[in-house]
Amino acid sequence: MSVREVRDRRGRRLRGRKGLLERESLLQTIGLTLDALNAGAGEALLLEGHAGMGKTRLHESALDEARRRGMRVLRAAGAELEQNVALGVARQLVRALLHDLPTGSRRAFLAKAPERVRSLAAPREELPEPAVEADLTFSHGLFAAVAGAAETHPTLLAIDDLHWCDVASLEFVLYVLHRLEELPVALIMTRRPGPAGESSDALDRISSHPRVRIENLAPLGREAVGELARRALGDRTDPSLVEACAEVTGGNPFYLRELLIALAEDPEGSAGELAWRARALAPDAVTRSLRVRVGRLGP
Repeated sequence: MSVREVRDRRGRRLRGRKGLLERESLLQTIGLTLDALNAGAGEALLLEGHAGMGKTRLHESALDEARRRGMRVLRAAGAELEQNVALGVARQLVRALLHDLPTGSRRAFLAKAPERVRSLAAPREELPEPAVEADLTFSHGLFAAVAGAAETHPTLLAIDDLHWCDVASLEFVLYVLHRLEELPVALIMTRRPGPAGESSDALDRISSHPRVRIENLAPLGREAVGELARRALGDRTDPSLVEACAEVTGGNPFYLRELLIALAEDPEGSAGELAWRARALAPDAVTRSLRVRVGRLGP
């Protein structure tokens, strides 16, 4: 595909802002959120979509745009295997802030911050107990640190995979949401929707908070599917192939990309043959890709 390939924080292929099809309105919303932040108004945006819909790519685009505008970006991400690591995401935010601060400001932060906040800046030698909660003292201490940083630079808190965040960190996010009008801080977050009962109470309260704007990622339409197919397969793409790809992937960008990679391995197949293979290979192409990704974690 003739677009710049880069890697995200997990090593997954990204192709930059130019490769995002049918996401113009979402990119515009991200831009408006950052415009408001530049003007001193804090806002919160939650990008919601199922696995493979492109939440992380949009999130990365938001981070790139914020940095381009000279904003301070504090990023963190939930992880499925670390949901019970109390304050794990808050720790990422603290360390991101310390990394971004000049030496003098870093020393001042460590001198003034509550002990519990300072402890998150230290190397993690052992995991906190799951029962640890983000009490008001902790939340206020970390909020004060973020507020101090925002006095010199508009600050973006960027949290990916909110559905995998530990509850204590989610409580801190709620604390920030309640006080967005007090400082030039914005939040841009992502999450997967889940069946009723699986989300924590804190996550549900974040999603329903009046300061949070939710944007749902829709499946790709036929036009975008056709464009991506043409990039991968060239003039072998015809309406029957586009229809087959759209049908078997449901317009899911990740599934579509993996399917097209599998189809491109056949350099001789006609459009009709590729359409037939698309229907036959779709489950296998995705499964094989997932196995490769899981394999990166070790045997």
